[in-house]
Amino acid sequence: MAGSARPSGATRLGEDAMYFTRQTEIAISILTLCARQSGGYITAQAIAGQISASTESVERIISLLLRNGLLRSPCQQCGVQLAVDPEGVSLGALLHITQPSLLRPAREKKRAKPPLTVFNLVVEAASSNFLRLAERYTVADFLDGRTPSARYATRARSPALQASPALRQQDCRGN
Repeated sequence: MAGSARPSGATRLGEDAMYFTRQTEIAISILTLCARQSGGYITAQAIAGQISASTESVERIISLLLRNGLLRSPCQQCGVQLAVDPEGVSLGALLHITQPSLLRPAREKKRAKPPLTVFNLVVEAASSNFLRLAERYTVADFLDGRTPSARYATRARSPALQASPALRQQDCRGN
């Protein structure tokens, strides 16, 4: 996955499209690590150490994922755990949370629409396809042992997951 720096050669039209920001990469890593915990809790410090990110960055993304109902945590000392089925969280849903500007219709973006040229049409089509592809893959696809298969060629995902942020909280003992 690409980093958060703008890719070389990105146009103004596609500068916020067709790549994952570092925030999205960290979110995918957090959700994947939590899915591997099999119901256990993992701390921000442990996650940061495993994905080579600062604890502060991980805590910021954890907060975002908690607010959107993808993680749960009974207390800060306990860590976090996955609050949803990893098969039910598409990359598109995650992009909706971490890179909302990708999903905003062009007319709502603040910058002026570029002139209609063949190149700009290609960039728009590629961006649209990128988002459609993101809907085909889930957090579960990032778990160890998963291999791509022919089902991805035709598989379609439902619209972005709208997880409820009001999930039942448990204490550190699982109660």
